[in-house]
Amino acid sequence: MRPLPLILLLVLGLASCDVERFGVDRSAEVLRKAAPAFHAEPDIAFAREAAAANVKLIEGLVRVSPRNRSLLAQVAEGLCGYAYLFVEDDLEALPPADEGRAPHAARAGLFYQRCREYAVRHLEVKHPGFGETVTGALAPLEAALRRTGPDDVPGLFWLGFSLAANANVSREDVAAIADLPRIEAIMQRVVELDERFYHAGARVCLGALFGSRTRLIGGDPDRGRREIERAITLTGGSFLMHKVILARVYAVAMGNRELFERVLREVVATPGTVMPSERLANEIARRRAARYLALAEELF
Repeated sequence: MRPLPLILLLVLGLASCDVERFGVDRSAEVLRKAAPAFHAEPDIAFAREAAAANVKLIEGLVRVSPRNRSLLAQVAEGLCGYAYLFVEDDLEALPPADEGRAPHAARAGLFYQRCREYAVRHLEVKHPGFGETVTGALAPLEAALRRTGPDDVPGLFWLGFSLAANANVSREDVAAIADLPRIEAIMQRVVELDERFYHAGARVCLGALFGSRTRLIGGDPDRGRREIERAITLTGGSFLMHKVILARVYAVAMGNRELFERVLREVVATPGTVMPSERLANEIARRRAARYLALAEELF
């Protein structure tokens, strides 16, 4: 039997790759539609066990279809979510002076860096070179943002979220702090394109950005509170993490203990089922609210 010509082998190989990529691309939509099952999980420990495996599964699919924007956005969301919901929760559970906090903060920062990389890849599928604008002068980034559209919102949001969350856990890192103007520009663009995306998360990010600092150091507390309260309004007050951030970030920065305790007690008293589709985030919000209330004397 004569061997197959080289050109035929190449064609068959390419066809095989196309078939694999087609299968993965079909799976991307299935995974997107299945994601609500994770967000609705009431057991925090069980969700944590599932989260890492799910992210690695989708990362593996990205290797087969590296330009699938849905998969890239899902990996970015998964990495940021794992760091914020679980790794940072471990960090916050430790006493402020505990030496074990540093490794948790560093680990969270690494996950946020990976989230940023996937968010940039999501954007570069449609906007080659976008990643080069995320560092350096602000003007090139602002120009690139003006060229983005509604279908870029997932990449933009997770890019901004990853930068903001990394700055929060890396407060002594000058480079992370230097990202604050970029975070504002990115999240403002998300608001312009779709302010309701991810439970109005861009509004909350802007609120934390402005509300965590006094005017003397570049903050705008009044705007910060308005942004967070706008997000609370848009979600009908059912996404409890927004209220936790209003208390922990804005109220603490302003020294408003009355607001702090009132809002957190409201969160603790609200069942996680108030938004069944986000039961996991709400259960973690309720746990954090109780933790912060116990720290009131230290925070004020």
